[in-house]
This record gives sequence, structure tokens and C-alpha cells, in this order.
Amino acid sequence: MIPRTELFMSLTKLIIFTPLLFKSRKQYSLISKFVVDKEGNRIGETISMEGDLVIIKKEKKYLAIPLKHIEASKDQVRIRGIVEWDNAIKMGEQWKKKYQ
Repeated sequence: MIPRTELFMSLTKLIIFTPLLFKSRKQYSLISKFVVDKEGNRIGETISMEGDLVIIKKEKKYLAIPLKHIEASKDQVRIRGIVEWDNAIKMGEQWKKKYQ
């Protein structure tokens, strides 16, 4: 039989860390999907996550788009809202330098 204090601590950890596990699953479901703009034009493919940024490869460029501008569906990822493209390219290139 497990002592009450150990059981309580185990349940507390489960309650605290469960949302983090689900968040990770949601983030990974964004990887390797085609990205389309508001009009439905394909602009690239998601390749990674970096914090709250989704990394997109567009031809030879890398873009970093905040997760708040991403709307995921079963087959693709849609960019919504106003994106600062110059900043997205700059952050994407920083990500590329960091990992290559």
C-alpha cells in the first residue's frame, strides 16, 4: 500500500503536468503540414517549433510565425491575422543559424 503523502504528491504532479503534456501534443501536430495564407495559397511547410513560434520553410527561406497567428486543421496550417513578414524572416533566419 502506498503511503498517503506519496499518493498525494503523485496526484499533485499529475494534475500540474498533464496540461503541459497536452500542449506538447498539440504543438507536434503542427509539424510537417503545408502552410497556406488567407487566400489559400500554399506558402511553405512547417518544420519545427521554437517556444511559441512555428518555423516554416518557404523555398530556401525560413520564417518564424507566432503561434497566435496559426490556425491548424487536419491537413494544413492557415496563417491568420496580420504578420510582420520582415520580422518573421529575420527570426526564421536566426533559428536557422542557431540549429545549423
